[in-house]
Amino acid sequence: MDALVIEATMNTPRVEFIPQEGKFELSGVSIPEDTVAFYSPVTSWLEQYTQRPDCQLQHFRLRINYFNTSSSKVLLDMLYMLVQLELKPTICWHCKAYDLDMEETVRDFESVLGYDICIIKEEDK
Repeated sequence: MDALVIEATMNTPRVEFIPQEGKFELSGVSIPEDTVAFYSPVTSWLEQYTQRPDCQLQHFRLRINYFNTSSSKVLLDMLYMLVQLELKPTICWHCKAYDLDMEETVRDFESVLGYDICIIKEEDK
């Protein structure tokens, strides 16, 4: 399956789904004007990939440092899709060490999903 790479903009995250490298990552901010239009090809690609018998999605990384309410729904839907897999991937959410709001949001996602998300706290460089 071909990779899906979408460059970040001021309002949308970078998408890097590169199965040949085992890289599945969203990074940046997610406040698109039209959330459905932006995420529709992303969720479709992920759904097609996870339905393949050779799906080897081991790690899914999020480096989303800010997102709006409509993005939270789509992100949660994507994560739910992943935790339904027979071989569940490790989901890692990278956030700033001082960003307690993001950490709380990720913990809320965990509660809704019933699945642990690894929070990786990063210091500013």
